[in-house]
Amino acid sequence: MATDKQPAVYKKMSNIIEKAEQTRQKFATSLAKAKEDAEKLEQEVRELDNKAHEVYTLYLLDDVQLSAYEEVKSEADTKRKLLSVVQKKVGDIAEVEKQELARIYKEFECISDEFYKLKNSDWYKAKKQLQEAKDKFMQEVVDISKEQFKIYSLDRQIGDIQVDAGLKNYNYIEYGSPYIQGIGLTHTANDINIGTHELYEAFKNRNPKPRFM
Repeated sequence: MATDKQPAVYKKMSNIIEKAEQTRQKFATSLAKAKEDAEKLEQEVRELDNKAHEVYTLYLLDDVQLSAYEEVKSEADTKRKLLSVVQKKVGDIAEVEKQELARIYKEFECISDEFYKLKNSDWYKAKKQLQEAKDKFMQEVVDISKEQFKIYSLDRQIGDIQVDAGLKNYNYIEYGSPYIQGIGLTHTANDINIGTHELYEAFKNRNPKPRFM
């Protein structure tokens, strides 16, 4: 497994991932700014269009010269052209971001063979370590169960006496183990149950005590 002294290929991978994340952040910042600029320009265009309409009405009434209307209309058209440019920027950002990330990914392709070779080797080592940890744990379970079963067996045998004495119809305590398979396990041994859910949570959260309740 990678430790504080990571193999060179893992460091290269980290650098590539960091570069990709920085690229995402830059594009996200640019997109947010472009959308903000577009909204501002849209508002300005609406206001100028309204103003142009008002001035044109005044021109029709001969209250202002044609040049007054043309001046406002020209300003509105200029803002509208600028808005079109910004809107295109908003639309282009996602596509250009994909292109940049694809370019960064090509850096990984140059080291992918080396990475997967080392990764597979490290995963094999980890799997072996987990198997050894499992074997050790199961041996401890066996050692503990030897004493626990003596007490458990007494409870079972008392139950048999109750059945034979007619005090209850059936003894539900089985002789094999207090930890039965199936739904009973969740009731009798939820805290020590180990299965795929527990392994998944431990691996995902790096927490040895996953909670399911």
